[in-house]
Amino acid sequence: MYKSPSQTSLSEWNEYKIEICIALKAYQCSDADMLQFKKGEKILIDRSVKGHGSHMVFGRIGQREGFFPLDSSLVKLEEYVI
Repeated sequence: MYKSPSQTSLSEWNEYKIEICIALKAYQCSDADMLQFKKGEKILIDRSVKGHGSHMVFGRIGQREGFFPLDSSLVKLEEYVI
């Protein structure tokens, strides 16, 4: 059943949280499972994909995807609720 925004509780809105990282510097790796990126690129995080330990997250940049370290010296995390 459709709910208008005024009928939707804050806890229900949380399921629409989007996490994006901004690359603070380039990241390169020879592992095919890893996501390489350049400084300034925006990375969409997908936390539903698991693997590579707790300090690694799965991300996408356009058609490219893979794991990368969620390190504050490497990327700046931004969260949006839509």
